Amino acid sequence: YTLKHILRYTTIDKEFVEILNNSIGIFRPESDGLHYNLSSKKIKNKWMSFWGLQPLKSYEKYLPDSILSSSKENVASCISGLFDTDGHCYSDISKGGIASSVNYTTTSKRMAYQVQYILLHFGIVSNIRYRDRLSPRTGNKTHRVYELGIYGKDVKKFHEKIGFRHTRKKEHLQKKKKKKKRWISNKDLIPVDISKCKHVTNRKFLTFDK
Repeated sequence: YTLKHILRYTTIDKEFVEILNNSIGIFRPESDGLHYNLSSKKIKNKWMSFWGLQPLKSYEKYLPDSILSSSKENVASCISGLFDTDGHCYSDISKGGIASSVNYTTTSKRMAYQVQYILLHFGIVSNIRYRDRLSPRTGNKTHRVYELGIYGKDVKKFHEKIGFRHTRKKEHLQKKKKKKKRWISNKDLIPVDISKCKHVTNRKFLTFDK
């Protein structure tokens, strides 16, 4: 999240705080213990310029060409980072077995379809659902939330080809993967709207540099 001369993020996880402080610069915590700010016009402009980013609202954000045209390893790292921050791993044992899924949530429709499109290049099938919500403060309708879900054997593929880097989420997925006895295939389910996918990038096809 960017303000005029500030880079800002929100987290309750100290692991992220340490990683960002050791990479971009020192982010100062606000009194609520949730928001962290780095106030530097120079650093903010350099970081935005390097990635080809623009100041946007959360529902407008998208992956820039600098990421989409990068190496396969870099793209995988980027997607892993998105799932580290706005993703989660879910398990359900109510039916006797272990039903697992990996999910990513965003208010940006374009970002959701970009991530889905990129995952296909790793052989990972996913689907996208959305839900509307009301503001707890005003009661008014807020921006639609899009949730990308990965299920069945594609969870295993995600673990092997993308994965979480966040310790807690990574360990949770690894434990569920070890306990899972049977992986259901989604090979007959291709829930992808190609008419939307072709708009996720300015390029006709997403290709990875060698």
